[in-house]
Amino acid sequence: MSRPLPSTSSRRSRSPLSTTQRGFTLVEILVVVAIIVILMAILIPVAMRAIAQARNAAIGVELSQLKTALDEYKREHGDYPPSMDWDPGNSAMPWGTIPGNLAAQQAKWWDNSNSRPSAYAYASICERHLLRCYPKAIDKFKFYRSIAPLLEQDEALVFWLYMIANDPREPFKNFVYNNSNVLVYAGGLQPQLDMRDFPGSYPRFSHYGFDTRRLVDGDVDGIPGFQSLYSRETTYMYFDSRTYAFSQHPAYAARGVAQPFSDATTMAKPVPKFVNPDTFQILSSGQDGNYGLVTTAYSPNDIVNTFSYAQTKMFPTMVNCNEEDSDNMADFTEGRRLIDHRAP
Repeated sequence: MSRPLPSTSSRRSRSPLSTTQRGFTLVEILVVVAIIVILMAILIPVAMRAIAQARNAAIGVELSQLKTALDEYKREHGDYPPSMDWDPGNSAMPWGTIPGNLAAQQAKWWDNSNSRPSAYAYASICERHLLRCYPKAIDKFKFYRSIAPLLEQDEALVFWLYMIANDPREPFKNFVYNNSNVLVYAGGLQPQLDMRDFPGSYPRFSHYGFDTRRLVDGDVDGIPGFQSLYSRETTYMYFDSRTYAFSQHPAYAARGVAQPFSDATTMAKPVPKFVNPDTFQILSSGQDGNYGLVTTAYSPNDIVNTFSYAQTKMFPTMVNCNEEDSDNMADFTEGRRLIDHRAP
């Protein structure tokens, strides 16, 4: 017996092609958007922290490499390079004196009346360094007359590790005078060294391979500083231990002041110490590009400063520091920020 065929209407009702198409409702769309927003709110801070940590690690690695380069310099030459700018060998000037202009700074090193290095230069750390590390140099007067007055803590790092000619008799021959031995003035205010074919025509002691894209000559004197990683244009600062108590460096405008750190663990002892009392400190302004608080004892506007350990920035307690100091890093912070060392 044959079965009846299904009606056309019933076949149509069961056909998938005839199913009514239904889109997302407004509520469903809002739920999806809310989920995406929540995931972004969770993941973005995590990603930002991971990026910041990676950058801090990179700064720490670079600080370690610079430290190794300075140790190599000492092995090669017999002494750590001087950090310049301040020098306790200057008995003729009060501690912390800030020269009013470049001529006063230059007078510390060069006696124009006698065409020779000044008494200050002969008594200085720099003189002892040159005698020990470059005893055969015949162009020391060029250093005293034209280079020493210009060098600052950030520039000294690049100068000693990268710009010295590999010639025991003429270590400074990469520096030449413009216009028949007459210094060129930049803006009419400051003499400028001319370093031909920067970074120099002659073979050099290259203790560190500086990325030339990050060499910043902020004061246009021919000697650059080395821009710190992710630091918004501030440069690494180098402080030689022999000038800790006399050292500070006004960085860029509104970017704080870099200065050596005292060792907080020694403050109760009869004679407190700085961190790395026999070597040096290399400072980075961290990712915010700010070196932090200017303590009273080191105000750039002071003519004469009375040195006090109690008023220096302290590690690891961060006494005399502020928020801008918190992300700063140094060769002694083991690749971490200053605030990461402070006890909770």
